[in-house]
Amino acid sequence: MAKEEIKSCILFRCISDTSPHDHSICLASWDDERRVICFGEEWARGLTKTLDAEFAPQFSFSVALKQVADVKAKKHGRSHGNKIDKILSDWANSGIKPKTDNLYFLAITKALESLCLIPISAQIPVGCLHLRLATKIDLLCQNLKGQYCLIELKCGFDDYWDICGQGNFNAPFDHIPMSFRNKSFLQLFMTTYFYLHNKPDDFSFDSSYVLHVFENKQGEITHTIEELPSLFWNLLKSSVELLEEHKFQNKQFRQQQLRKGTRRTKYQYESKKRKLGDNLSSEQQRDL
Repeated sequence: MAKEEIKSCILFRCISDTSPHDHSICLASWDDERRVICFGEEWARGLTKTLDAEFAPQFSFSVALKQVADVKAKKHGRSHGNKIDKILSDWANSGIKPKTDNLYFLAITKALESLCLIPISAQIPVGCLHLRLATKIDLLCQNLKGQYCLIELKCGFDDYWDICGQGNFNAPFDHIPMSFRNKSFLQLFMTTYFYLHNKPDDFSFDSSYVLHVFENKQGEITHTIEELPSLFWNLLKSSVELLEEHKFQNKQFRQQQLRKGTRRTKYQYESKKRKLGDNLSSEQQRDL
């Protein structure tokens, strides 16, 4: 199958039901202005923050850092991650490996070559309309057998990638210790679930991997690449049910807060009051 056909089959697809036998499709797209994935007029919840809220609300970045004796100064941030994403997208779209001396990119290519993986597409929006959740596949690759693999890319976390000590995730993952590494596996698990339910039927899927690129203690940029543990799939049904419940809890919470009058609602009221003056009618006040 040509690369153009692959992209037309994969891009902007999402499942509309949680049934493993439902392959119905609806359009999803990236809204660059609002920085969200949308299902038509409805925006999707971000997968990472939703998973944290449901399964790891007690996890603390600062607590994790306290367990590290000597934390390196942060050298890279979001802009660096966006740069890597851009390089990978150019590679996947053109099929030509970019000429760059970026050490993180060189480590990524080394990891992919170790598994004989070829990038096909990058930053693919996938999601579930029923759960109103969406994310992007960092990298979709193809192996020598023509099978497809998902890559969840993580850069950094040099000193604290696998630090635990904050207990386990909430049920049904309550036997798994919380760490940045395991949070990445959880994110990859749901991303793979979304992908498997909206991929074309003739696509042969192989596996999913977390690719971690970091600076070691010797100051060298290196990597680890780990396959998604099979234990996550045993918890698919219960985790999806909890995410569905979380969606409705969030909706009820927002409605309660709006009835009470949140800080944002009060701010909007005061802002409109300043614009219209103090003589607001009772009807106008109800509309705020």
